[in-house]
Amino acid sequence: MYPQQGAQPPPPGGAHDPRRPAVFMPGAPTGTGPPPPGFGGAPPPQLPPPQLPPPQQPPPWQQRPPVGGAPYGGAPTYAPPPQARAPPPQGGPPPQGAYAQPALSAPPPAGAMQAGAPRAPGCAQLRAPGVPPTAPPMGGGGPPPAGMAMPPPHGPAMGGLPPPANAFAAGPPPQQPFRPPPAQMGAPPPGMPQPGMPPPVHLGAPPPGTGMPRRGSAPNTMAPGMVALGPPPIGPPPTGPPPTGPPTGPPTAALHAPPTGPPPPAMYQARSSGSLGPPPPAGALGTSGPPPPAPSRSTGSYMGAPIPVGGLGVSADVDQPLAERFVALPLQGHGPGGPGGALDPARLPRPTVDEARVTDRAECHPTGVAGGEQCAPRFLRLTVNAAPSSTQVLQKSGLPFGAVLQPLAPPRLPGETDVPVVAFGGGGVVRCRRCRTYINPFVGWLDAGRRWKCNLCHLANEVPPDYCAPLDDYGRRRDAAERAELSCGTVEFVASADYMVRPPQPPVYVFLLDVSYHAVSSGLLATVAQTVRETLDGLPGDVRTQVAILAYDSAVHFFHLAAHLSTPQMITVADINDIFLPLPDDLLVNLGESRALVDALLERLPAMFAPTLILDAALGPALKAAFQLMQHVGGKLALFATALPSVGEAKLRNREDMRAAGRPGTAPAKGAAGGGASGAAALLVAEEPFYKKLAVECSRQQICVDVWLFGAPYMDAATIGQLAKHTGGSLCHMPGFSAPRDGAALAEALSHNLTREQGWEAVMRVRCSQGVKITSFLGHFFVRGTDLLALPNVDADKAFTITLGLEENVLTASHIALQAALLYTTSSGERRIRVHTVSVPVIGAISQLFERADPEACATLLAKLAAERALSGRLPEARELLQSRLVDVLGGFRQVCPPDAKLSNAVLLPPSLQLLPLYVLGLIKGQAFKPDMDVRSDERSAALAELECAPVHVVVSSAHPRLMPLLIELRPPLGQPGPNGHPILPPLLPLVAERTLANAQGAFLLEDGRQLLLWIGRAAPPAFLLDVFARPSLDGLDPAALAVAPREHSVAAATVHALIAALRAERPGSLSAVRVVRQGAPEELLVTRCMFEDRSAQTMAYGEFLVHCHRAVTAKVA
Repeated sequence: MYPQQGAQPPPPGGAHDPRRPAVFMPGAPTGTGPPPPGFGGAPPPQLPPPQLPPPQQPPPWQQRPPVGGAPYGGAPTYAPPPQARAPPPQGGPPPQGAYAQPALSAPPPAGAMQAGAPRAPGCAQLRAPGVPPTAPPMGGGGPPPAGMAMPPPHGPAMGGLPPPANAFAAGPPPQQPFRPPPAQMGAPPPGMPQPGMPPPVHLGAPPPGTGMPRRGSAPNTMAPGMVALGPPPIGPPPTGPPPTGPPTGPPTAALHAPPTGPPPPAMYQARSSGSLGPPPPAGALGTSGPPPPAPSRSTGSYMGAPIPVGGLGVSADVDQPLAERFVALPLQGHGPGGPGGALDPARLPRPTVDEARVTDRAECHPTGVAGGEQCAPRFLRLTVNAAPSSTQVLQKSGLPFGAVLQPLAPPRLPGETDVPVVAFGGGGVVRCRRCRTYINPFVGWLDAGRRWKCNLCHLANEVPPDYCAPLDDYGRRRDAAERAELSCGTVEFVASADYMVRPPQPPVYVFLLDVSYHAVSSGLLATVAQTVRETLDGLPGDVRTQVAILAYDSAVHFFHLAAHLSTPQMITVADINDIFLPLPDDLLVNLGESRALVDALLERLPAMFAPTLILDAALGPALKAAFQLMQHVGGKLALFATALPSVGEAKLRNREDMRAAGRPGTAPAKGAAGGGASGAAALLVAEEPFYKKLAVECSRQQICVDVWLFGAPYMDAATIGQLAKHTGGSLCHMPGFSAPRDGAALAEALSHNLTREQGWEAVMRVRCSQGVKITSFLGHFFVRGTDLLALPNVDADKAFTITLGLEENVLTASHIALQAALLYTTSSGERRIRVHTVSVPVIGAISQLFERADPEACATLLAKLAAERALSGRLPEARELLQSRLVDVLGGFRQVCPPDAKLSNAVLLPPSLQLLPLYVLGLIKGQAFKPDMDVRSDERSAALAELECAPVHVVVSSAHPRLMPLLIELRPPLGQPGPNGHPILPPLLPLVAERTLANAQGAFLLEDGRQLLLWIGRAAPPAFLLDVFARPSLDGLDPAALAVAPREHSVAAATVHALIAALRAERPGSLSAVRVVRQGAPEELLVTRCMFEDRSAQTMAYGEFLVHCHRAVTAKVA
């Protein structure tokens, strides 16, 4: 983020983000010995009490509209923004929204959650048994140590909602008036911020009394907006047994004690036999001082005791350390998951703007293991950045254990560079002679550098004489920083001739075009021909690139493009039952030599087939002809289809109509996976075995098939998609294609598909340390052998997923490593080996495994596991898998929470995975898994195929789309890079239709990883429409013709263009062109089906889903 105008900048991670519920952690342990330096001695000098500064309002783009209230129901006001405006000076009033709704431009109510304001009371802090408190004993009426009180928040939080009256209320006790702190309390210690202001960023050693971890210990990693304990008490620690009853006597001036006698019925009482004692008085914990800086939940280092690593062999029978932090969402009811339990919608975890980017942040891998030597997370991302020490620990935690690989991922973060290339020369790449691991930064060095120890199988290997180098005092090579393979987790080796079985393959592109009536009349043929023609200059391979063009309807058409011809010639083979190549040597030509003929053919194709009335499609014979053309060289085949194959070999039937009519014939073909499937699930299973058999043959001949389906209503994507699944290709589905509406989106997607970075004739193998095994591979590939993935073509957008397990019951090593090696040919004809290596510690504490969990990677792994199950004809089981695995995770975490927390009537979430329920709910409600019967089978099959090979950011974007308001002040710096290099975006809105899309005067921008939708309400302000669309009204206009006005039209239009460009830059190649959707139009379904937090006929709302999972968890761990 960037500094607010007129206010101090918030700490990194947004420590006061209102979307976060409180996170709870016990205080630092105290003993009976002398206090640590800086925590004892004389009391601080008596100074006047601090004065709270007046509340500051952040700029409109940093404000988060509340879930309910006026922002979505009130009438917005609009004043056109000036064409140029100087920013207000620092300390001046914040900018006002030009056409912002009242709640977006007016100052927030007193006590509202905003940057710099105290946390709203939400929950009392709990501590683990046996850990001394950070506050004085709660029994007795003695005064507390100095420095333990601060003024309460400015009124109720979260838009004036009172906190629930239960054990987790942290505000003043009932019937207890507020008493200001006495004068003798003094101002905060030097170096600490004034109350109500964000904490400063500490550099170097932490100042005394701040409660920050000592140098060498791990910092706090609570998520933004989560409040930790304040500084520890000053003075000697309390002694004697803990109190056994409620406090008595009048409240002191320094600390507001609870009222005399038993607490009110709604307050929670700890068990008398437990070790925690009575609960602390409200306000005593969590508000004892300004909170320390709260780094992001993914910083990779954590507070608490040192992480136990290696050789522990911790079993489930050994007492596990309790979780030091947890998120508690109180329910209204009696007992855990009691009847009538409900959650406050305003306190539900939701991603911030930065978290919703789902960037492959460097902090995904734990710092301190090897620093910058780790493989970048954009290439290899683990679900847990550690390994469980035993199978029992893994099973009890319930965490998914695996990794997502994107071997050719492009740079997406500021400062990311290309992968270094290393050439070893004639000696070849240094590898382990037993397990064939490539040399990497995590190997050990022995005998003064003459031998190296493999970090996977631990074998000591001889170092080649020309590769020897001396070691330093720490046993590392002195030249490690100068060698990329010893200092970078990702490196690319130049392969020698030993890695080649034939000369490197040239880039080959074969276009198989549908020229039947629907393809021509819809404008598909013209759009594809024009896009390919405009993309020819961008095809990789330079002078080596080869192309061929084939077409099909009821016959197969070949085009003679030899360089010696003056014009292209078409040859038609009508006998589709005995297909052959009429000119085997002149159909696949060098692009540079035949460029003029290729251009001429692509220009004439639409006119050549314009008068056609043929409805049939001989797809099977056409595919066999393309295979014969490419089998000697390999390459990429782009298939375009608008009609269900109806003639010749491999013709298909409309199984969807048969199911609707109740006729037989919907069962999967003999030998198909999931033979027991029936109904809608059966339509997800391939029926005709021809396509899978052909795909396997294509994989052997290094042919990759990309499938583009445009027909409506049914194309049998499940069957035809087998071509892409087993050859490493992609499946794109655009039903009911219309060139005026969908032409721009198709042109952009096809151009990106052809020009992105890609590798040819590739194979990939993943190796693990001893004791760890790969249990399954997920994605688009063909498994050759047991662990070798055959990839005829691998592109920058393809991701592959592996699930991991333990070979033995106990891991004895201190660390485990994972290495993925991709052997491929570049488009320039060079054979390369791209190697990704990561090393993580072995941990026996379940609570610390949760601290190192990656929510986006976990959601991605679960989505791919569910997709695999759905594609086998078990769609209901896929939905059940998502929910049951989530319950396993939450149940595993609840078991390591403090006892009083487990007995409380609250949903307990791990801070690192608090967004996982939201992602799982979005997956269940998405097109791939939603139980609605109105989802067409082709749409579901295409969504599942995309999930199978999608990278992390695409999966999470589809599970939780970003919804942003546009009725704010549209001017820079919106859409411009901020201090962290990321573009500044508007605040995110909850995906609740009744609070957003029900506003006829609203305007919103939605991004779901695949498309950009600009939703405009019926009564949108005319001034806004004039600024953004150059029209005062959109009534009567063709929706396909609506577009944002040029940048030069107004500052608002330029800002909208900047926002769109920023979103597309964060999702390279996956977002289609912007589509304007009017309220009430049929296209509005594209927006409303993304409102995942709403209740639907078959699915629960977000809060209901959390309560449902909570009840399942409490029943499981009871």
